[in-house]
Amino acid sequence: MLKTVLEAYHREHDPSFTPKILGSTVSLLTTLSNPLNVHLLTSQLLRSPAVWSGASEDAGLWLKTISVFNSASITVRKQNEGNDSSLLGYPRPGGGLKVDEWVIAVVKGCDEHSERWQHCLVLAGILLGMESQDARGMSRGMRAKVEGALVMAANTSLAIPTVANIAVVLALNHAFGVLSEDAKRILDHGQLGHVAIEATMGNYGFSMGSFIGSIKTDMRYTRDNKVDWVEKSVGYQHHVKGIQARPLVASMGGLAVLTAYCVDHCPPNHFLFHASVSSLHAFSRSVVDNWRANPLSVIDQSELQARLTPETARVTYPALVTLLKSILFTTVLTLKSFTSRFVAEPYLSIRSPDVAFQQLHALYNLYFITMLIGSGHFKEHDFVFSTSLDMLSQRPASAQQFLHTIFPKQIGSIPYSALNRTLDLFYLNTAEHFPILFTPTQTKTLLLDVALPYTTFPLKSGIHPTPTMAQLFEAAHSCTLAAFAAPNMADLAAKSIPHYASILFTSFPVSLSVRQFRYGFKALIRISTPPSRVAEISPLVAEELLEFMRIRAESASIHPVRRQPLPGQPGTGQPETEAQGEELSEQAACVMALVDSLSCLSPRQLFEWLPLVAEAVNCISDQAMRAKCTQEMWNVMEAGEMDVDRSAACVAWWTTRGGRQQLLHGQRREDLTTMSGALHGGDGMSRL
Repeated sequence: MLKTVLEAYHREHDPSFTPKILGSTVSLLTTLSNPLNVHLLTSQLLRSPAVWSGASEDAGLWLKTISVFNSASITVRKQNEGNDSSLLGYPRPGGGLKVDEWVIAVVKGCDEHSERWQHCLVLAGILLGMESQDARGMSRGMRAKVEGALVMAANTSLAIPTVANIAVVLALNHAFGVLSEDAKRILDHGQLGHVAIEATMGNYGFSMGSFIGSIKTDMRYTRDNKVDWVEKSVGYQHHVKGIQARPLVASMGGLAVLTAYCVDHCPPNHFLFHASVSSLHAFSRSVVDNWRANPLSVIDQSELQARLTPETARVTYPALVTLLKSILFTTVLTLKSFTSRFVAEPYLSIRSPDVAFQQLHALYNLYFITMLIGSGHFKEHDFVFSTSLDMLSQRPASAQQFLHTIFPKQIGSIPYSALNRTLDLFYLNTAEHFPILFTPTQTKTLLLDVALPYTTFPLKSGIHPTPTMAQLFEAAHSCTLAAFAAPNMADLAAKSIPHYASILFTSFPVSLSVRQFRYGFKALIRISTPPSRVAEISPLVAEELLEFMRIRAESASIHPVRRQPLPGQPGTGQPETEAQGEELSEQAACVMALVDSLSCLSPRQLFEWLPLVAEAVNCISDQAMRAKCTQEMWNVMEAGEMDVDRSAACVAWWTTRGGRQQLLHGQRREDLTTMSGALHGGDGMSRL
């Protein structure tokens, strides 16, 4: 059989015959009893023209080579584990070679007649078969030699840039989990990391996202205007399933870990830090450009079930989303490692604003994928985003330039495309961190004008609202409040708060949640009261807002606020709930907003507004909502949110001014001001 296989190595044959040759090779590797034959078989396999001719850049063949030696190693290890020396007279199973003896024979086959990257495939297969899953097939010394040979072969191959170096990445990707720390430390981290990143983005990985645009040719619109993308289409089978089946993409989680390790241990002066972040930025831009050309980009996430055919919604679209998520996770995990290095290394921190500029661009480009999973559930994304903002804030000119580069193209109205609205959401979430760096004119242009179409949505409803747009409305209000709260924006805030307050009241509950409405009103009161400069410019605006809210509470709806849930949340049209699980009506939400704002008032204002707020609480007809508001008012007064003077005012009102009776028992203020011992006369009672 050995002669037959060796002849097959040098005989021309159809590529479909290659798996049979490799299968026979595995069988021979586990049954040959002469180490010289094992050596010969390995050497001839690696130089076989029948196997490698025209297929040396085939990632599938690389993976099969690893599998050949992995399977053979597992078999040899189990043969030795099953050999009991006490059973005299029985031959060794298989070829009868001991593990170390067999490994030495295979390693000798990795000679000068074959390429170093091929050696990496063989050595990775041996390590996986002998040492994975807590197995201990080789002796300690032999394992160290195999690891050293693998690292040496990898570093030697990586020193000469070739496409086949991706085979080195594939081999180390599979063997990385079983490599010892000593072996990992002597890898060429810079070159390996660079090749790994390029492989991830290139034709052995995600193909620069070109598949996203290519699949649009297979999408059709039905008569009822639904997108139909069938499972048998060329785009789905070749682009989506084909890319998912690529060896590097199939093990992308491990590859991201390998890349992150290389970045963490790369010398700070290596070109990896200058080239790879730019490459990731270019990759993300290609991904979003291809997505923009895809018909699915205009569909809001909440409308997918209504806009997709059943087969598309059940099969093809989820597979595409899975691939997109893999792109996001891999990119963000790599950026996280770069971010950590640029923060920790003094040598690299000099360029941190420039790197932050590119990293934020990458997050911006991939934000449409982030919205599919929710950024709040992806802590690595939050770390890269927040840290990049901090680094970019070191250079105000760069922050302004960044906002200009992602500035929405459609100002004054809400975009029709779901992708453009998603990018607007990223812009608003980013811009709210920068008003302290800008002048009032810049703030108005870069923040307030962009947020205006979303804050005035109930007044200027250009498109039909969707549940996913709730995040946009809240982001726009948050961005506006951030601009008003900046110390250098007092004059702008004083002029704009009255108009914005009317918008805030109009927006609730149409486009704002109870939580955001309460937060927005409290922020306005905090901005309008001392020590804010707005209080000096417009000293009455805070009390005007409070009075307006009190009047609004008197006529507000007493029914629970109902809003459509975001995609992925259970239920439809259920009452909105707070963190404690209690329902709130529009009236109760207004009262809650008054209660929240008490901690912002001065002691003088507290003596005036504590009784008024207590009256508003007792005007709530629903007992459960009234109890919740009562508890919240007590929490505000005693939970430590107020300073000493405000706390003293609350204590005085609660004890000596009848606050306890008014809040808990609903006594009116005029009843509490009657002098003790005075006569209570009814109507018509003579006072003579």
